[in-house]
Amino acid sequence: MPAMQNVTRLLIERNPWDHLDIDVPHPTGFNPRSDADTFLWQNYVRTCNRRTLFSFVGATRGPVRNDFRGLLLSQCHREPEFCRVVDCTGTRLHQRQLGDS
Repeated sequence: MPAMQNVTRLLIERNPWDHLDIDVPHPTGFNPRSDADTFLWQNYVRTCNRRTLFSFVGATRGPVRNDFRGLLLSQCHREPEFCRVVDCTGTRLHQRQLGDS
């Protein structure tokens, strides 16, 4: 529709070549209100017993060539001792430890 060609879009991941896309920070569960909140969180993270260093949450963008998400997902698959995948492909969210599939 012609009227929709000049609409500003607020997105979590914007296209850097589209001047109408405006990126906004991804909402997270961590919103410190003070330095003390940050220090408490850092201490919590330091003492957590984590099985992996990283997690990848998402899915590839299908037919998109050189899809950065796909590259990250592939790297995560190759490093199961360091990276856990939360697979968002399709309509359901599946969490699986790499190596179990």
